[in-house]
Amino acid sequence: MQKEREFTGLRAHFWPIKMADMKKIIPLFIIFTCLSSASILIRDFKDFMFAGYFEPADCMALLKFGNWQILLGGIPLYLIGIHYLSPKKFFLTVLNVYSIGFAISAFLLIFAPDILKSNAAITLFLPYSFTFVTTVLCWILVTQIFSIQDCKRVFSVFFICLTIALLPIPILESYIFVKSRSLSSLLFISIGLCAIAQYAYYYLHKHILSSNETQEQDTPIATTISFMNSLKQSLTSPTLYLMLFVMVLFYTCSHLFDTLMKYYLKESMNTAGEVNKMVQAMYNASIGHVFSIKGSAEIIFLLFAGIGLLYKKSWGFVAKLIPITIIVASITMLILIACPDVSKYFSAILQKKQADILFYVCTFCAVLIGIFSTIFIILKGMIYFYLGKSEQTKGRLIFEFVGTMMLGKALGPMISAVLMISNNTANMADIGPSSLGIACVLGVILFWVVNMVSKRIQVAEHD
Repeated sequence: MQKEREFTGLRAHFWPIKMADMKKIIPLFIIFTCLSSASILIRDFKDFMFAGYFEPADCMALLKFGNWQILLGGIPLYLIGIHYLSPKKFFLTVLNVYSIGFAISAFLLIFAPDILKSNAAITLFLPYSFTFVTTVLCWILVTQIFSIQDCKRVFSVFFICLTIALLPIPILESYIFVKSRSLSSLLFISIGLCAIAQYAYYYLHKHILSSNETQEQDTPIATTISFMNSLKQSLTSPTLYLMLFVMVLFYTCSHLFDTLMKYYLKESMNTAGEVNKMVQAMYNASIGHVFSIKGSAEIIFLLFAGIGLLYKKSWGFVAKLIPITIIVASITMLILIACPDVSKYFSAILQKKQADILFYVCTFCAVLIGIFSTIFIILKGMIYFYLGKSEQTKGRLIFEFVGTMMLGKALGPMISAVLMISNNTANMADIGPSSLGIACVLGVILFWVVNMVSKRIQVAEHD
C-alpha cells in the first residue's frame, strides 16, 4: 500500500527530504558526482583519441561498427560478476578494473603511444563502457538501499544538485587540459575520482547502512538462486519488456525532434553571402545555446514542478505526461509544416523568416520533450523497486543495454534513413511530416505502454 505523504505545502514541493535521509544521500551524491565527472572526462578522452591519435581508417571502422557492439563482448562478464560476487565486491571490483585499465592506458599514452594507435578497439572498450556500466551500478545501489517512497521524495532534488555540481566540470577539464597538455591527465583524474567513489561507498557500507542493508550488500545472488534460473527470471520479466518499449520509444521520439531541430536551424542560417565556415561556426554556437537552454529548462522544471509531481502524484500520472507532450509537440509541428499558411502567418506577425518560425517552434518542442529527460531517468529507476533481485541486477544490465545503447540510439536514425530512401531524397524537409507522423504514433503507443506499466505498479503496490 502507498504511504501517506509526510510533507505538505512548500516543503513537499521543494524539499521533501528528512534529515535522516542525508546520511545516505551525501555519500551517494559523492559517488554519483565522482563517477559522472569521470564519465565526462573519459568521454572527452575518447573524442580526443578519435581526433588525434587513431588512424582515419580505424576511426571509420569503429564508427561503423558502433560502440554497443564493442560493449557487447563485456556483458557476459558483467552478468557473471553480478551473480557470483556480492554487490559490495562487484562495485569495488568494477571500479578497480576500470582504474587499472585507465592507468595502463595512461602509461602507454605517455611511453608507448604506438601500441594504443594500433589497437583502437581494445583501447576504447573501457571508455565506451564506463558511463553505461557505472550508471547501472549506481542505480543498482540505489534500489538496494532506498525504498520506492524514498526515491520519489529524494531523487528529483538529488538530480538537481547533481546537475548543478557537474556544471563546472567541463570548465575545470579545459583548464587542466590547457595546463597539462596531456590526455593522460584526464585518465589520472578519472582514476582519482573512482578512488573517491570507492571510499564513499566504503564509508556508506561501514558507517551508514543498517545491518540488514549491509548484509544484503555482502550477500551474492548466487547464494539464493542459480545463475541460469536468475538469468531466466530476468529475460522473462514482462515488466522489463514493457520498460524496454518505453525506453526505445522515448529515445526515438527525442532523436526525431532533435534531428528536425538541427535541420531547421541550418535552414534558418542558410543566408546568401556568408562563408560556409562562418555559417558552420554560427551553427555550432547556436546548437550549444540550444542545449544549454534545454539543460537550464530541465533544472527549472525539476525545481518548480518535478519535485512536487514525483512526490505528490503517482508514477502513472507523471509518466503519462511524457507521451502526451510528445503527441502535442508532434501535432503542433505537423500543422506548421503541413500547412505552410500557418507558419507564413506567424512569420508575417513576428517579422521572421518562415524557416526561423519552424526552428523556434521545433526547438521549443525539443526542449519541452527534453525537460522530461531526468524525470524519465527517475521514473525508469523507480520500476526496479517493484522487481526481484535478478531483474534489478541482470535484467537491468541487459535491458538498459538493449534499450539505451542499441535500439534507443539506432531506431531514430534508422527511421530517418528509411524515410529518405523510400522518398528518394536527402532533404529532411521532404521527410519532416512523415517523421512527425511517426513520432505522434510512437507517442500514442508510448502512452499505451506507460498505462500498462502503471497498472502493474498499482497491482504491486496493493499486494
